[in-house]
Amino acid sequence: MPIQGKLYLWGERAKGVPEETGVYAFYDKNRMMIYVGGSSNLRQTFSRYLETNFSDDPRKRETVYYRRMVTTNWEETVKKFLDEYKQDCGDVPKLNNPLKPGEKVTPEWGFYFYEAFNKPLFEAAFNLEDLKKKLAKVPAASLEFHQNRAMSSKKLS
Repeated sequence: MPIQGKLYLWGERAKGVPEETGVYAFYDKNRMMIYVGGSSNLRQTFSRYLETNFSDDPRKRETVYYRRMVTTNWEETVKKFLDEYKQDCGDVPKLNNPLKPGEKVTPEWGFYFYEAFNKPLFEAAFNLEDLKKKLAKVPAASLEFHQNRAMSSKKLS
């Protein structure tokens, strides 16, 4: 296992990680590593993940645990860890493989459009191409609703 150290439960506590350069690994409910990443500011990266609920890659919503490690050259360290993982396991962690064009996430990870709380539009996107099409189709009120929700969660933190 590349990143040693304490296994933390993913959640609000992750916002308290240091503002340091480092690498991190995400684990699913079975404590299987599903992703290795790095950042020049771990606190900022983790806060963004929490505030957006992994909107950049909904598959990461499988995250239940994480490990982190401070390092000055996170890009090289991530590459080294991925190479070691691939040697040991035959492939990189499953979420380090990007979605292929046209590949869809499962329904529980899709993006569901709402116009207001308890007012769904019955539109959903399950990949980036789908999301682009739906963004052009849904009413502006839906985009404003989702944007305001994101802004509200930032004010709460």
